[in-house]
Amino acid sequence: MKLTVAIVMAAVGVAVCAANVLATPQHCVTTTQLVKQPMGLIDLYVVRNTFAPGGTSGWHTHPGRSFIEVTQGEITSYDGDDPTCSPRVYTAGEGFVDPGNGHVHMLWNRTGKPAETIAVQMIAPDAPRRLDRPTPGNCPF
Repeated sequence: MKLTVAIVMAAVGVAVCAANVLATPQHCVTTTQLVKQPMGLIDLYVVRNTFAPGGTSGWHTHPGRSFIEVTQGEITSYDGDDPTCSPRVYTAGEGFVDPGNGHVHMLWNRTGKPAETIAVQMIAPDAPRRLDRPTPGNCPF
């Protein structure tokens, strides 16, 4: 009985998270700031993003570069300037660089299991770490 309840709850979670993909703010993602260290010309951040099944970061940019590693599960990345909306899939142990500085992107956990990333970011002092952006219109979702 407990296993059936867990399966139903997981399915409901995916449906609830997947229904809100069009939203610009992140949805079904928990962000935990692990480090913010002023270093003169930059603030160095380390953040953990935990994605529920179906969770999305929403379309956004950062005012500086981000180095991202998937530490659990699988994350699909979409670039706002890619006219073909080609997904890039990263699994645990893989990483990528987000150039920031206006580069609009979205990360999405398109699986039925939790996923997690760790991001190291270099941002101008006291600048907002994340800037939500409208849907760029290049993807059909």
